[in-house]
Amino acid sequence: MGRPSERTALRRGALAVSAVLALLVAGCSANGEEPPAPAAAGPVPGSEWGTSAEALEALYQGTSTAPPTSGPKAQPGKKVWIISCGQASTACATPVNAMEAAGKAIGWDVTVFDGERNPTRFGQGITQAIAAGADGILTQAIDCAGVVGPYTQAKAADIALVGLYAFDCDDPADKTGPGVFSTFVKYHGYETVGDTIRGWGAARAPWVIEKTGGKAKAVTLWVPGFLMTELTDQGFTQALEAQCAECEIVDHHEISLADLAANRAGAAFSTVLQRHPDANAIHAYADGVFQQFLNASINSTGRQGIAAIGGECLPDNIEQIRSGGPQRACVVLNSEWAGWAAVDALNREFAEPGSAAVDQGIGFQLVDEDHNLPASGPWVNPVDFVSAYKKVWGVS
Repeated sequence: MGRPSERTALRRGALAVSAVLALLVAGCSANGEEPPAPAAAGPVPGSEWGTSAEALEALYQGTSTAPPTSGPKAQPGKKVWIISCGQASTACATPVNAMEAAGKAIGWDVTVFDGERNPTRFGQGITQAIAAGADGILTQAIDCAGVVGPYTQAKAADIALVGLYAFDCDDPADKTGPGVFSTFVKYHGYETVGDTIRGWGAARAPWVIEKTGGKAKAVTLWVPGFLMTELTDQGFTQALEAQCAECEIVDHHEISLADLAANRAGAAFSTVLQRHPDANAIHAYADGVFQQFLNASINSTGRQGIAAIGGECLPDNIEQIRSGGPQRACVVLNSEWAGWAAVDALNREFAEPGSAAVDQGIGFQLVDEDHNLPASGPWVNPVDFVSAYKKVWGVS
């Protein structure tokens, strides 16, 4: 299958980062059927880390720096609503729970609305927040284009808006109209959400190159209509091609929503592995895909030793890596830190409306069986971001 940058334009209304898997499992689809645009011109994702070997070392070390050391004190007494993409999903709940804890720490009246992995409810949550007189709304993985009406109404009501892992309507990755977000969570070294997600995909390429001895024959996965999957695929592909002359993508496997809804995705991927007996690596856009169908496909085709890498480093996937696979590596998205950063971004907007987003210091870290893998339990963040934010806010 062709790569996303060749076969489709980045779909309007596509759902964002951590919501993607949860919504796919729920059988929800993105809006829009436009053909996709090629990847944006500019530096190759991952080139900021140097050669493949240098990038691998940097990613094992971790690319995070530190949270901001200065900023406005807490703006207390604000009424803030948090719209979750679905609290039943770990990928959605982790940053939302962090936002809630941070919001309470800073002195806000916080309400969490559970979107229940249902796009219809996302807009309902924003509308209810407007009716409740919210001063600010934090959304988790809910793109502007998917609920542009409610977002526009909130902006018109002078409600401060921050979307975490969400693409604004004016994001260069897929412009659909005027922007609605007041500010955003800026990962270290990235200027847009789209560039961040491409970088997250690119961060997986050095590990694949090293594990295959510089001769990767990789299969990647993506879902038409879901922008995050297209951008991670683009980032991984561009980095692999730029850093490894003897590496190639043997299949950009397109996962259809019909196959997901009918539980045929596993059988379809097994066919891909059988069609490419020389494939020695798998790039999955998110961790949840392993539990959903990749593990069964890898095991049923006898490919347990394949270099399979995923995304967020969720607790279940960390345990899988610790147990020897099939997933063997992941790249931390650091969503708990990002939840606190979203509250910091909103607090800055309350204090200084229209101020530029600040670098929150959040980066990536590569985890495999030999690096950054705890003996038990989930991945442990080496940065005490909670204390750092509380110090800036002047709260205890």
